[in-house]
Formats: sequence, structure tokens, C-alpha cells
Amino acid sequence: MELHELTNIWNGTDNKMESSLRINKVLFMEVSINQIKSDLKSLRWTSYFEIIINVMFLSFILNFSISQFSEIKFLIPALLLIAFTFYSMFFSVKKLSLHYGINAQTPVMVTQKKLEKLKLMEIRERQMLYILIPMLSPTFLIVGAKAFLGFDLYHYMNWLIAQTAASVVIAIIIVFILNKFPDKKLQQTISFLNEIAESEKE
Repeated sequence: MELHELTNIWNGTDNKMESSLRINKVLFMEVSINQIKSDLKSLRWTSYFEIIINVMFLSFILNFSISQFSEIKFLIPALLLIAFTFYSMFFSVKKLSLHYGINAQTPVMVTQKKLEKLKLMEIRERQMLYILIPMLSPTFLIVGAKAFLGFDLYHYMNWLIAQTAASVVIAIIIVFILNKFPDKKLQQTISFLNEIAESEKE
């Protein structure tokens, strides 16, 4: 059952005054919340995937940092990548926490706030790409070249600067595409709960 069908059922129940025809709204909310969580399952699995990848990468970058502890020019980009990894993991865990905090026993207003936080987090993540892509592009290249090829990219600074400049353009294109095609399921669930909240006030 889609969310718009559930909305129609909810709005129609107040017009049926006979108790035998009135829907059990507790059961309705359970069905609705299950549908909402089903619609947001891609967010859940994406968060799990990001955590797994970040844990694997963290193991690699920590070992690299230890091996390059005396080489400041390699240690600094490695530390930047470590900071980014923890930042990414924090966001993924926070999204999962909000997702699993959604249940039928929670008041509609609280659930609304959690979904709005999820939406705000997605917006912030997109905006941060303007900074993260240009910043992480050279650091990934420096660390990757050293770790896998034993190559020092600092000897090719002009090329590194050109790659960083190109990453700015890439960041703008990626954010534009993400803004053009936002998560429709998340917006639909927020709109659905807004209608439920408005109906409860009447």
C-alpha cells in the first residue's frame, strides 16, 4: 500500500462516526510506519554500506599513518583522510539512529522531526561536497600513489594543482545532479506525516 492511499484512509475515518466503521488508528500508524521504514530502506542499507567501507578504509589509512609517521608531508594528508572517515561514519550512524528511532509508539510530531533531521543531513552532506571533493581529491592521490606505487606526487605539484582545480568542477556537477534528483521517498514520507499531523489537529 502506498502512502497516498494510507492518507486517504486516514482522512476518511473521521467522516464515519459509527464505531463499527472507524479504523483503529493505532493499527493504522503501525502500518504507516512500516511503510515509511520500507520506503526508506535504501537509506538504511546505504548507511550500512558506508560504515563497512569506512571501517575497512580506516584500517588501511591508520596503518599508512603509522608507517609514514616521520614523513610529515604524507602524514598530514593521511590525518585529513582519517578525520573525514570518522566524520562520514558519524553521519552514517546518526542516520541509522534516526531511522531505527521511528516507530508507531512515537508521537507523529517526534517522527516528523526525525525525518526532517534526515532531510537536513542529506542537504548538508550535499553542500559539504563542495569542500570535501576538492580537499580530498589531492589527499587521496598523494596517499594512494605513495601507498600502492611508492610514488611521491609532490614532485609533480603542477599536475596535482590541476587535478585539484578539476575536482572543483566535478564537485559542482555532482552537487547539481544530486540537487536535481533528491530523495523523493524521504520527501513523500515527510508530506504524508504532515497531513496526518494536520488531521489530528482538526
